[in-house]
Amino acid sequence: MIGTIPASWKPPVPGHPTDPTGTDGPSVAELVIDVLQQLGPGTGSSFSGSSISDVNANATLTWTTQHGAIRISASVSNGALDGKTPQSQCMPAFEEDYCAAATLSDGSVVMVQHGTGYPGGSSTPTHNNMVSITRPDHAAINVVEWSDGPLTDDQLYQIVADPRWGLRMAGSFVGHADAVIRPFTDDGAGG
Repeated sequence: MIGTIPASWKPPVPGHPTDPTGTDGPSVAELVIDVLQQLGPGTGSSFSGSSISDVNANATLTWTTQHGAIRISASVSNGALDGKTPQSQCMPAFEEDYCAAATLSDGSVVMVQHGTGYPGGSSTPTHNNMVSITRPDHAAINVVEWSDGPLTDDQLYQIVADPRWGLRMAGSFVGHADAVIRPFTDDGAGG
């Protein structure tokens, strides 16, 4: 099923960190937690991810609230490296999947998908909700909730539209994240 992007979704305004340093997995996790805490109380745990300097950084975590736990994956990457134009049209893989895509007024391409995937190489299919955005500065941000709710598409968009996203973040933020996101399992080659 093909849908539409809500008119309330405005283009993100990327920040300009004063002391930029390379984004890493813990800083991705910390940014996701910061936004989730604005949406309501909860705690993060089971942190894993990886990063390659100026190419990508990602993290997966469990977010627990009084209503239960969900698994969330988030990433930021250089969207210009793959040489592809961001996908602004939906082509659902299965009839029951949901997809919506649009180009925002600043040229950012945003996409929403609801479907089924296999998180972390699992052989068990899991429902997932995904929101991604590729900004004109080529920062491609993606967040996936590996369950059926409780986060809405609007809440997932709040995560990807946060102005702090980038392959370089404020050094103080990255340093703080590296100190508080523990334990963190590095899933790949760092850089």
